Amino acid sequence: QPSEIDEATTKSTVDGLFRVPSQQGFDDHPSLGMTVRTHDFTIPLRFGSSASSPTDWTDPGMLERIANRFTTGQWDASEDAQTLLQTDAQARAALAAQEAHKYAAASASKVRYKGASDGYSDEEMEERLLRPTKRQKLLEKRKRHKALFEKLYEAAGGGSEATAFYDKLESDAERDDPNAEFEKRLLRPTKRQKLLEKRKRHKALFEKLYEAAGGGSEATAFYDKLVTAKEAQLAANRAVLQSLSEEAVEQLEGFPPGAYVRLEFRGIPYQFIDRFNPCQPLVAGGLPSAEEAKGYIQVRFRTHRWLKRVLRSNDPITVSIGWRRYQTVGVFSKEEHNLRNRFLKYSLPHEHCLITIYGPLVPAKTGVTLFVNSAWRPQSDASGLPTFRVAGTGSVTATDQSFQIMKKLKLIGEPYKIFSKTAFIRGMFNSALEVSKMVGARIQTVSNIRGLIKSALTNPSVSQPGDFRATFEAQLRRSDLVFLRTFVAVELPRYYNPVLNRLCPVEGEEAVGPGDTHGWRLMRTLTELRKETGVKVEVNADSHYKPIQRPVHVPTPLYVPTKLVAALPFAQKPKMSKKMARELLGGDKVKAAVFGDLPPPIKAAADRNMETREELLSRLRQLHADYKQRQREKMVARVSKHKQEMAKLEQKRLANERQRRKAFFARQGGRRRGKKSDRSE
Repeated sequence: QPSEIDEATTKSTVDGLFRVPSQQGFDDHPSLGMTVRTHDFTIPLRFGSSASSPTDWTDPGMLERIANRFTTGQWDASEDAQTLLQTDAQARAALAAQEAHKYAAASASKVRYKGASDGYSDEEMEERLLRPTKRQKLLEKRKRHKALFEKLYEAAGGGSEATAFYDKLESDAERDDPNAEFEKRLLRPTKRQKLLEKRKRHKALFEKLYEAAGGGSEATAFYDKLVTAKEAQLAANRAVLQSLSEEAVEQLEGFPPGAYVRLEFRGIPYQFIDRFNPCQPLVAGGLPSAEEAKGYIQVRFRTHRWLKRVLRSNDPITVSIGWRRYQTVGVFSKEEHNLRNRFLKYSLPHEHCLITIYGPLVPAKTGVTLFVNSAWRPQSDASGLPTFRVAGTGSVTATDQSFQIMKKLKLIGEPYKIFSKTAFIRGMFNSALEVSKMVGARIQTVSNIRGLIKSALTNPSVSQPGDFRATFEAQLRRSDLVFLRTFVAVELPRYYNPVLNRLCPVEGEEAVGPGDTHGWRLMRTLTELRKETGVKVEVNADSHYKPIQRPVHVPTPLYVPTKLVAALPFAQKPKMSKKMARELLGGDKVKAAVFGDLPPPIKAAADRNMETREELLSRLRQLHADYKQRQREKMVARVSKHKQEMAKLEQKRLANERQRRKAFFARQGGRRRGKKSDRSE
């Protein structure tokens, strides 16, 4: 309570929760129909409701009527809230003592017992595990039958030899049993049985040590001492707390569970009180530090099938995650086969995609709902916006302080100097630093000639900033365009605007009145801002289509060579028409008919240097003819000399050939004569 409030202003108190103020410090409000204290911090009443007579909570009679409705009142003659709270506290203390005794007993045996998951105690579990199995029962039955057979056989006068045949049958049956080895494995002790055996040994060891210590109170003297000290401390604390007032006990121990408390908040806007709705209760609590941290959230998202619009990246969108509702800006992406998140300008209409938003971090697999056009709008608003506002749903897949979303980038340049397979490219980059980052990148021309970026050109006398040297697999042309396909990271926006719906006006009021600057407003899209302010879309004149200016096509005349005309038959030779002949011969039809196939006369222009030019040309032709004649004579002499040399070589070759043939046949004749003499002998 504020210190400036005098205690004299308080006339009575009901269980320390409600205070009935006196007439001091009250102001008359005719518009409300009652008197309200100026420094009253209670929730104001909504006198603008449809109720004809509002409830006056300042009336002492009304306070008495609701005094026993809380946990601090007298509910009935046999039920007192204070007594029930004390009984609950005693029951919780007894339960805590029982748990402490249980843990102490377990720690004294130096063995941590783990409760069975199926709800059985250790004795019941041990009894269930030691029960004989069906196989064991069958073996016991066989033993009993064998003993009965031996007993009857001996009574009949037989001995051990009489049972030999039965033993043989039994051994053969066991040897032929295919499940004998499996049954042996089943008879091995399980892990649970080994644990029970270990517990038995520990229990026997504890009992042995306990008996060696003498037993009785001496064995538990240390534990009893601790329990006695704890109980004495609790009794002393209880005695001290009972002597204190209720306010002091609450300051030391806090408020018991189920008690109603009054909270005081500072720095809350007045719209929260003016537009408070008592039909919607508030929950007060605290948040751990992990839930207060903000970062990027990646959601596996799918557009709702009833949404008629297309969602766009970097547009504001309202998110509902858990108990939080806030507005943020989402960026759509899709994971490719190489685990790269590729930027999407629009959301996918019929399949899942990823949307990255900024806000408080939440655990994975948390459900998310996204909304569009969630700003406060009156029902009379005829803006033509879609009424269905659920954009889609999804679940959180990952949270981090940054995500890498890549977007395609295509840079275009042109060669300004070309060598055999090397060229200098200009217009693709703006500085040598950009070129150095892309050294080794693959580039390509429009004609599919591949190449690599080698190095930047740094000589300012022959190059500009951003020029570089590149090598290609073939020679380029000046008309080729060189382009580079790469990816660039998209900058993720950091925008978080919580939904302050408790400050928003109720239905029927204006969203933001004159002078109202504390109302909550959503971020609007560029289209909504242009529509509200009446600003038209900026038009770029270069984006408009321009009329195509095509030059007039003048066909070139067909030229037929004279030699080709002479070789053509008469039917295919070009013939002059009557009109052309009339124009050529001055319009005389007789002359045109007679001289129609003659070539047109050549009108020579008068030129004073005509004879000199003709003489010069004739001399040049004569010189050229003489030169060709000399060249021909040289060629004839060279050819004749070559023929003579070849003839001499041919004669030598023939002479050598005759010598080789003579020598060959002489050798062959000697061999034949030798063979004949050998045969005659």
